[in-house]
Amino acid sequence: MATVKRSTKTSASKKVATRKVTARKVTRGAKVTARKAAPAKTLRTASGTRLTRKYEEQLAAEAEAGFDLVELTPRRAGRPSLTGRPGKSRRLDLRVDDDTFAAVHELAEREQRPVSDVVRDALRRYVDAS
Repeated sequence: MATVKRSTKTSASKKVATRKVTARKVTRGAKVTARKAAPAKTLRTASGTRLTRKYEEQLAAEAEAGFDLVELTPRRAGRPSLTGRPGKSRRLDLRVDDDTFAAVHELAEREQRPVSDVVRDALRRYVDAS
């Protein structure tokens, strides 16, 4: 197995990519064949945008120019509020027996809903009935 090195230059640094080529032993009158290793996987950003050389250069130029902090919008960590308004939803942890746990999970699976939605609806109905 032979290893062929080729270099590619980028604006930030020099990278060396290595590609493996498999070749069969050549005997008289035989055809020479070679297989290339699978191409490198396409890189994507967290949002799913394909990371191309042009996009890399655009991001680098933007970073070198600097960011205006007034234009950046802060992101809240965690899940969005259940009310749809800014802020956090309260969290309630509780313990249940095995039978109740199994019944809630079975109901959620049957209705194809998350367990938290089923419990939330049941608690809301109980509170509204009192």
